[in-house]
Amino acid sequence: MFRFIILLVILSAVVGCSVSPATGDIRVDATTEQTFERSFGRLTNALSGKEQQQLVFAILKINLEGIESARELLQKDDGMSLSAMTIKDRLHGLNYQGIIELSQSVQSVEVRLEGDEPSPGLTAEFSTPLAIDEQATQDAMLADTAWLLTTDTNGHIRQNYILFNSDGRVSYLDPAKNSPGPHVWQQHDQKVRFTFNDSYAVYLGEITDQNVITGKAANVNGSKWTWQAERVVN
Repeated sequence: MFRFIILLVILSAVVGCSVSPATGDIRVDATTEQTFERSFGRLTNALSGKEQQQLVFAILKINLEGIESARELLQKDDGMSLSAMTIKDRLHGLNYQGIIELSQSVQSVEVRLEGDEPSPGLTAEFSTPLAIDEQATQDAMLADTAWLLTTDTNGHIRQNYILFNSDGRVSYLDPAKNSPGPHVWQQHDQKVRFTFNDSYAVYLGEITDQNVITGKAANVNGSKWTWQAERVVN
């Protein structure tokens, strides 16, 4: 069965409230729109913040039942198409637990908070270290050299001075920009690989002449950009 995943941001509508002992006695009255609004409002206000969030998810799941694609969702032109009002007849007579149980019967929809999606991670191209030993890096031509690193992310240019230390660490020349790391670098022939923040971001490049390195980079969130480094000559 098709599983449609919708990403949601729950904003100020989901707030903490005190829990009433009589929450289970509050039921939705959908006889008219007015009675529905009053009864649903009473029910919502009696819930805790966590229960309110679960109720929001439940209403969305019930609304999305039967939707087969994102296109079909976007074709809903009613600004209230995902509200509780559109399914008021299905909620008539239900209390909070009844609404939750109804939503659990909907099998075709998965609702997630934005941010719950797993990071895409690094592709094998970026996650695989160069096939060299530690001594090779210590003896490499880049050891103890400084470079002006220029990155280009969709036209957004940033520059930083970095140092390839002989112990295999890469660091910013500006101490204020160095995070705990680790940040490491490797060189094999003309190929260069260095990483920041425990391989959160990985840079792959090739030495085009002894003073210039060009390449591409990526991070675990799936972002990619290009870069160039120019040797700082003392």
